[in-house]
Amino acid sequence: MTCGSPLLARYDLAAVHAAVTPDEIAAGLAIQADRDASKPVDVTVGGYHGKAITVHVPEDARFDTCQGGEFATYGTEDEDLARYQQGAGQVDDLWILDVDGSIVIIDATYRPDSRLDLVDEMRAIAESATFELP
Repeated sequence: MTCGSPLLARYDLAAVHAAVTPDEIAAGLAIQADRDASKPVDVTVGGYHGKAITVHVPEDARFDTCQGGEFATYGTEDEDLARYQQGAGQVDDLWILDVDGSIVIIDATYRPDSRLDLVDEMRAIAESATFELP
């Protein structure tokens, strides 16, 4: 059982190139062991292009065996556990966008037993996002 991401800084990233584009981030998420990731697909949200992917936390994940007790999907240069999971079985639909040179990740999180109408509503909200640049 793995406890985190090949995208995490300062853990095992010494031999791994840090992902900085939507394509690279989605590709890194897609190869995470035990995550049953979907194939990344091209998306456009609010006029900005990127990738969408779904990842799952294994049902048998034991967070207490993970470093710091956290099962992480990804980290950033500033925050090792930028996206840690709340529980075994959690599903994350991710939209990874390049918004004028900044990476934006929209995350719709749910459980496998969540009502489908609520999951569809979260997806519709994410896909209808707009961005106002300064």
